[in-house]
Amino acid sequence: MAIGSSRFRILRQVLTEAFLLALMAGLAASALGWAALSGLGAWRPPTSLPLQFAVLPQPSLILAAGLFSFVAAVLFASCHCVKS
Repeated sequence: MAIGSSRFRILRQVLTEAFLLALMAGLAASALGWAALSGLGAWRPPTSLPLQFAVLPQPSLILAAGLFSFVAAVLFASCHCVKS
């Protein structure tokens, strides 16, 4: 426990930091995933066969990944305060 801080203030600070870190990581991962899926969908293999990949980024999956990222951040951040 820090001197001069209540448990609630420490929990609020840790949750804020965890949320911002999860938000930045989620945005970076979503952008990288979107670019990778777009590139894979546009790629044509060097073959004489007419192959086409039906791989497209789905906004609902990116929203679900963001939600999982947020829940994981809250759980791991609150675990620290419950433990101490």
